Amino acid sequence: MISLPITSTHFIRSAVSPLHFMGRAGGGWPIFGLLEAKKGVKIMGNRLFSLAVVLVAMAGLLVSGCSVLQQSGGGGGESYFPHANGYAWRMTGSDGSSTIMTVEGTASIGSTTVQCFSSLYISSSNTRSTSEAYYKVDGSGVYAHGSPSYPSSIGIPLIQFPLEVGKTWDVMVSGSYSTKATVISKENMTVPAGTFDCYKITLATTYGSSEAYTSTLWLGNNAGIVKSISSTSTVETTLAWKSF
Repeated sequence: MISLPITSTHFIRSAVSPLHFMGRAGGGWPIFGLLEAKKGVKIMGNRLFSLAVVLVAMAGLLVSGCSVLQQSGGGGGESYFPHANGYAWRMTGSDGSSTIMTVEGTASIGSTTVQCFSSLYISSSNTRSTSEAYYKVDGSGVYAHGSPSYPSSIGIPLIQFPLEVGKTWDVMVSGSYSTKATVISKENMTVPAGTFDCYKITLATTYGSSEAYTSTLWLGNNAGIVKSISSTSTVETTLAWKSF
């Protein structure tokens, strides 16, 4: 769990497009973003960001269906969050938007080496914007390290491996805000890019004793985020294609 003072922490909004992976509301991915770009709550320097920017720059819509699977032994690891240099995803939103996310090299934050996830967000009216986010992925999980403008040597644990149904962990605690992740189930999820073996994960953010918002994302084996939704938006995002 990460516990940080409000003055030094970013409240990352949970988005319909996670793991900014993640980018703007309605589009975005890497992971595990846990989270949305215009309506989330994570803090860093008192600025609001999208949890979508933190977990996924790939999000969209048009889900054909899903079916619950029996959990297999061993749990899910790094294959549920592919992150090799050059990998790319396109997420589409139910509002007509799309986000293209690409892994583009590495950067150093002090002694910590992180990967750069860039995203191109295209709105339904063809307005375009770009953003970048830093993540570190290893056998223990996926950690958000901010962005080029707000780098952080302290990683926020967005995803913890191995993924197993029923597993929970604290993503962060900052003042009265806290975010907890829970692996809800293991499912087959069908989206435009195909059918994937997924873990369904919720990220619930509370303020005091009240729930502020909840983001849900499906992490697919050898795919990453394949679908994301948020309680703060009607937009769904789904994986349209991946290049790797």
